[in-house]
Amino acid sequence: MDWFQFEKLMEICYQAHGYRVIRRGGARADGGIDLLIEKDGTSAAVQCKHWKSWKVGVRNVRELKGAMSIENIPKGILVTVVGYSEEAQQLGRKQGIALLNVERLADLIEAAGLASNEQFTKNLYDETKYCPKCEKRLVQRIAEKGPNRGKPFWVCPGFPQCRYLIHT
Repeated sequence: MDWFQFEKLMEICYQAHGYRVIRRGGARADGGIDLLIEKDGTSAAVQCKHWKSWKVGVRNVRELKGAMSIENIPKGILVTVVGYSEEAQQLGRKQGIALLNVERLADLIEAAGLASNEQFTKNLYDETKYCPKCEKRLVQRIAEKGPNRGKPFWVCPGFPQCRYLIHT
């Protein structure tokens, strides 16, 4: 699962819980908020961190709190599958920001009944890659020259305007 899928999965999850969701993340500058969710007149800012090897730290909690303050949003939720540093957990509690780790995320998904939801599972197992700059679907190519000759890589079809690529 990549960052794009992770944001989409969170969107589907909150919608299943009855929230109205506005996705602001993706390739666009999101101002520190990936999703705006609203239910029963209360709104919250959601920041998704699709990191695989390091924990979410204090800086990320502060950034979300700053974005919430700028937009006058009363609640915040930070979501990751890896976890949080002890300092981030303390600051999150102090600032009233909910920190969802993989266990709490699994509970949220289960409570929404999404394990058998076709749209959810389709996104969960979708291996499509998207450009983080323009959100176009990346295409796979084989390098014809240079140090990666003969190796596959992913490139944005918006080239040369968008020069994003991923070496695999």
